[in-house]
Amino acid sequence: SSSKFVINFFLLLLFWGKEPLPFVAKAQEAPRFTTELYDPFFNYRQDVCDRHRQYYSGEVAFRDTLNGFELRSMIGVSSLFQLREDGTIDPQYPGLFGVLLDELALRAGFTWRDSYAVYYGAGENKTYTDLVVWGSETYDLMVDWWNTSVERLQKGIGFPEGFYDASYILIGKQDGEDSSSKVDVFNFLRPFNMTLWWAILGTTIISILAYMVIEGSPNKEAWNVGWNLYLGILMFTQHFSYEPVSAPGRLFGASMAFWSLLIIVAYTANLASFFVAQNSPTIQINSIDDAIRANMRICTWDAAASGAYAKAQYPQGIFIGKETEEESLLGVTTGECDLCLMSLKSWEQYESDREYNGDCNLVWVGRVVKFVEAGFAVKNDAGVKCTSLVHDVLNMHLVEMSGEGFIDNAWTEFFARSRDLDCSAESGEEEESVEDLQLTLSQMAGTFIVHACAGAFAVLLAALQFFRRKLEERKTRVNIGDGMGKAEKVHSFSLIDLLGSTEHERDSEEYKDSEEYKDSEKDTSSLSYLQEQLHDLHTTQEDTNSNLKNLSAAQEAQKEEMTKMMALLKAMYRKQANQERSQSQSLLQLSQLQLSQSEHLGSQSELENLN
Repeated sequence: SSSKFVINFFLLLLFWGKEPLPFVAKAQEAPRFTTELYDPFFNYRQDVCDRHRQYYSGEVAFRDTLNGFELRSMIGVSSLFQLREDGTIDPQYPGLFGVLLDELALRAGFTWRDSYAVYYGAGENKTYTDLVVWGSETYDLMVDWWNTSVERLQKGIGFPEGFYDASYILIGKQDGEDSSSKVDVFNFLRPFNMTLWWAILGTTIISILAYMVIEGSPNKEAWNVGWNLYLGILMFTQHFSYEPVSAPGRLFGASMAFWSLLIIVAYTANLASFFVAQNSPTIQINSIDDAIRANMRICTWDAAASGAYAKAQYPQGIFIGKETEEESLLGVTTGECDLCLMSLKSWEQYESDREYNGDCNLVWVGRVVKFVEAGFAVKNDAGVKCTSLVHDVLNMHLVEMSGEGFIDNAWTEFFARSRDLDCSAESGEEEESVEDLQLTLSQMAGTFIVHACAGAFAVLLAALQFFRRKLEERKTRVNIGDGMGKAEKVHSFSLIDLLGSTEHERDSEEYKDSEEYKDSEKDTSSLSYLQEQLHDLHTTQEDTNSNLKNLSAAQEAQKEEMTKMMALLKAMYRKQANQERSQSQSLLQLSQLQLSQSEHLGSQSELENLN
């Protein structure tokens, strides 16, 4: 406005040729300078040419040229430098920028906590290059992670040793992990959860034992634990090899087969769906070129150097500009963008921030787009106010701090304080998504209940048959005993009747019509039937004994034949040995005869020589 311009012009005339007085905040260690951004009438950058001359004259060492200097800086407010609600620096932890400035101040001997300004963005219709150019002209030091770029170097901006990896990377939403090349030994167990697997194992063992109990009563061969266990396990390959002989056994076997069929069908279906869900194809992005070829939307931070770089280098890309880096990342979360272009160190901060990556589904995609180093920024001024001295001294100390590991430790402390999410610990959520696909015991409970009911009914039926069989055996034994007693009674009655027939002849007709006579007749017929059965059994036993005797006689005959054959073989062996012995003797005699003949011929030749 015109009134504002008049006031600023008046102040410029009032302090012409003098260093402007700062606007002092009320609280200690609060921002001291409150000049609006891009105001051309104020300049707080100090002249350090005297210190520069002292160094060149040898009055002070280079590392001490800023000793006692009140450094005026402008600091960007972010997660790296946060103010308390009252606008002052947190005395417990001033943020990463505060830690680095404190260490630099300690090493170089300057102060900064009572002589700084803050900003919250580049401003409307401005870029961060505009901000760093104005800020380095207005203040001794611009404190933020400023990217080194050719454009900024050409505008006279110097960058001391960087401490911030601002390499451009792509961030995308993770739809699922590609496990096609991952070896998972127990992947076949995933269709069921472990509770269901234990239930299946227990049910199988109990079913095998129940089958042995049911079939073990009528069939003693069913009490083979190892064989039944093998058949029970084989049943899950749909090879039902049980051969029950009783009705309860057949019922229980049918229940086992049907239950195993349901389990196998559910397992097969869920295994197929699990592998299909696990191996769903996804677009592979290895570089920003792949993303552009796939027509993917990429969110960028318009005011930052990364946004300008992307639009300049890849004009064919689909870039959606955002006012802040946080908004560009949220664009991926909400689905407005497929990817986000941001700095590597910023991603390391947002990755562990529950507000931006609460589901741990954002990941770094592909390779680094461009390697960039970032750090503080200073005006390159070697003759007017000699601010290059500030650049050189800070650069030396930052290199020293980096070599000693101070900067790495400062980052470690920052992440330890700022992180409220550990996505490595949240990896259990992937297992939860796997568990969502797994069948549980409650979902398969119906199959177990049906098999349990059928098994219980089969066991009850087997128990009833067992007791019925025992009762029939008991009745048979009782009837045999009663029959023998009644037979003796009948025989006694018959003897009495025979002895006393003369006395009871007149009553014979009446006796035949009596119930006692009829019962005796029935008992006599029962006794006759039992006697016939016993006779048949005795005959069968005699036949069996005769067969056994014949078999024993045959075995004895075979033994005798074998003995004779062995004796014959021995005789043949002896005869062969004698023949071989006689042959060897004949050969010996023949050799002796040949030897005597040769001696005889020798003696004859000697006689002829003598003659």
